[in-house]
Amino acid sequence: SVDLPLTTINPTINKAMLEPIYEKADALVTNGVRVRYGEDTYIMRTSSVVGFLSLEPTQGGPGLPALKIDQDELANRISGIAETYVNVKPADARFRMVNGTPAQVADARQGVDVDIDGSVANVITALGVYTGGGTLEADLAVTTTAPTVTNADMASINTPDMLAYGQTSYATSSANRRWNVELGANNINGTLVPPGGVFSTVDTIGDLTLAAGFKMGYAIQGDGNGGLTTVPAEAGGICQVSTTLFHAVFRAGLQVVERNWHSYWISIYGIAPTGLQGLDATIAPPYKDFRFQNNTGNWLLIKAIPDGKNLTFQLWGTDPHWNVAISKPVITNLRPTSQAKVIEYSDALPAGSGEVMVEHAQDGFDASIHRVVTDASGNVIDDWVARSSYQPAYNRYLRPVK
Repeated sequence: SVDLPLTTINPTINKAMLEPIYEKADALVTNGVRVRYGEDTYIMRTSSVVGFLSLEPTQGGPGLPALKIDQDELANRISGIAETYVNVKPADARFRMVNGTPAQVADARQGVDVDIDGSVANVITALGVYTGGGTLEADLAVTTTAPTVTNADMASINTPDMLAYGQTSYATSSANRRWNVELGANNINGTLVPPGGVFSTVDTIGDLTLAAGFKMGYAIQGDGNGGLTTVPAEAGGICQVSTTLFHAVFRAGLQVVERNWHSYWISIYGIAPTGLQGLDATIAPPYKDFRFQNNTGNWLLIKAIPDGKNLTFQLWGTDPHWNVAISKPVITNLRPTSQAKVIEYSDALPAGSGEVMVEHAQDGFDASIHRVVTDASGNVIDDWVARSSYQPAYNRYLRPVK
């Protein structure tokens, strides 16, 4: 029997050493992380914090682990807060004819955009001095953009000439769709756009909700598998308003600031007198808008005339004596559809109601329409191509869920 000589080795890290780090991490997870912009605050709670917070060994050998933030994960969470609550586009003051008299109906709005990298850096800096008491707080880093037009001289408004018009038919629409088209058009009717001002369809129409007076219609959305489908939606059909206005803006030669095409082509938008294949404009707040700038140098008045069959937009101002040359649509990359019947079920349809056709078979294709605007001396004011790429549509029917 031989006694082994033993040497006692104390642990490099023990529970007592880890206790302050644990308490700090526990406080972060329990209390959340709060980010601020002005007087508004937004808190990232337990699951969010766990997603970007970890313990990692310190560099340079054995030692206490340190709390570390996954910057990419934190950036994703701050991006979500920014898009949902903080980011807004700048908006000019809005003007309208009210009982035949020009009036300002909305104040200008400053644009705000969260600087994601700067905000992440602020959170990391705050973590460095955080002791574990209360909620970790940090300021969001933001950039601001001033609106172009904040006020105007109402007495200077004069719109004697009709510059262009756009017209589409909604005669075959359902009752709800007709209602939505007419309500959206009436929300725009009488709008005055000052010289240099940018018109936003989304801002002018307002909320596209039942609470705002719209009714259920149908709209295109992703099916979750990379494809498209047509589903019941609030304010369905509102894109006929933005499309018809786009026809007038395009033919007037005004500068297009933002325009998005539909996922598939809707044939009624290509019918004379103002339609062309590929000439449409969809809106989907807050991600898609139709915006244009009044670059005529004078005030612009938008008149909307829904008569129960046709929707007409007229643009009135002072004739700039432009020449607007518009090419025929160039159609390429044809993607054939199928005439087969596609049946889907929707719980948004009343139980016991019949089958509803919500989409017609239509080939997919790419389209381009070239527009060149020149002044009276032949100088080019604007050279722009309206490009679109449409997926095939199908003979799609919706049935209520049994």
